[in-house]
Amino acid sequence: MQRANSQDAHLDDKSRLKLIGAHGAFDRIKCAHEAGEMTADAAVAACEMLLRGLDDLKARVPASRQSAAREARKTAWLVWQKTDGKCTYCAVTLNPFDRNADNGFHIDHVTPKDAGGTDDIDNLTPACRSCNISKGPRTPEQWEARHGLQ
Repeated sequence: MQRANSQDAHLDDKSRLKLIGAHGAFDRIKCAHEAGEMTADAAVAACEMLLRGLDDLKARVPASRQSAAREARKTAWLVWQKTDGKCTYCAVTLNPFDRNADNGFHIDHVTPKDAGGTDDIDNLTPACRSCNISKGPRTPEQWEARHGLQ
């Protein structure tokens, strides 16, 4: 996920906020439609309008960065789905929009890279910022033993 954020670093703050806001806007449209507050046609029109705005932002990003960012988002989504947006270690609901919050969505290497772990999806797991920082370059077993959780 960090890679995706760094790929978008060339966007100004206003553009970055538009990208983040679009995710929430799509969710609000979906919820409004599911609650019967918006017809299917109105929901489609609203989504199309958002997509046009995102296409404008996308036009500012070079193709090589788009590809790397797309792969990072795909990996983040696959990791997120492993626990349905919960921290593997403490089960808190993760915040995908603010990595610096205590419950911010981080991707943890189960077997740390320092200990021979890889970036393979099987070695990645969702963690909140607090657990990920606390765990550091340790295996879950080492981390649990250090904190008396076994």
